Amino acid sequence: MVAQLLQRHAVDGRLTLGELADRVNAAYRTQEWSELQGLLADLPIVPVSPPLPATVPGPHPARARTVNLARAAFFVHFGIYLTVIAFLVVIWALTGAGYFWPVWPALGWGLGVAVHAFATGGVTRLGPG
Repeated sequence: MVAQLLQRHAVDGRLTLGELADRVNAAYRTQEWSELQGLLADLPIVPVSPPLPATVPGPHPARARTVNLARAAFFVHFGIYLTVIAFLVVIWALTGAGYFWPVWPALGWGLGVAVHAFATGGVTRLGPG
């Protein structure tokens, strides 16, 4: 707060850059409030301006494009996963439908698909966009 006041006095022309640097360094070294008051004693009292409202910047176009590409890559990955697992189930069914062994590739690869989904936001917003 004191450093901001000192900067305001410098902007208004009451302090040179050298004086500002000395006083700000002294402000950060002080241990007591009375020492901080001494740094402002020879300067006029100025009202503290309210902080500017925080603005949330919109998505950067390149970032939005990257996110869309990442989500598209997830959906391609998910489609290939479903196709291959379906193919393995067909092989299982054609070879006698004994022990359901396609569960193991489905679980192993499914873990990778789940991690990919969480990394790209595919789980929270299934669908385009």
